[in-house]
Amino acid sequence: MARKFGFLFLGVCLVISTLGFVGCKTSEEEEVSLVGYWKSEYGDGFEIKGDTFTQYDDADKTISFAGTIVKHADFSAKYGSITLKITDAGTWGKTSGYYLVVMWKDLSERGVQQSAASKYPDDLAPGKATQEEAESTYTEANDYFGLFGTYSKQ
Repeated sequence: MARKFGFLFLGVCLVISTLGFVGCKTSEEEEVSLVGYWKSEYGDGFEIKGDTFTQYDDADKTISFAGTIVKHADFSAKYGSITLKITDAGTWGKTSGYYLVVMWKDLSERGVQQSAASKYPDDLAPGKATQEEAESTYTEANDYFGLFGTYSKQ
């Protein structure tokens, strides 16, 4: 009788531990990352793939501008910024070969807010000739990040 109870107890423990393990997410599954394709409710979006950042005008992925990421950040951080060297001027008329800063905030599983440097409509920030100049000019303190779009991971 005691032996049957021992096996029953062991079986119940095994089932409970298995359910607990299956129901838990790993830390990798819980980590949110800015890497990938993000889209707003209006169809515009952006994508980070490898060392490339691309901003899109619409769901057809018409390129607003694109660039190589020259200053990386922790893409799982709630807030951050990256610096790009523009490789495609796109429809926004950025200057190829110049530098631009892109910021994000409130990164979560639900979405993110993102903004490219701009003092809309007066200064659309075509880029700066050096990385240092872009990073010192295109800041929140200088009012270049007043408009953030809201995006969802696709």
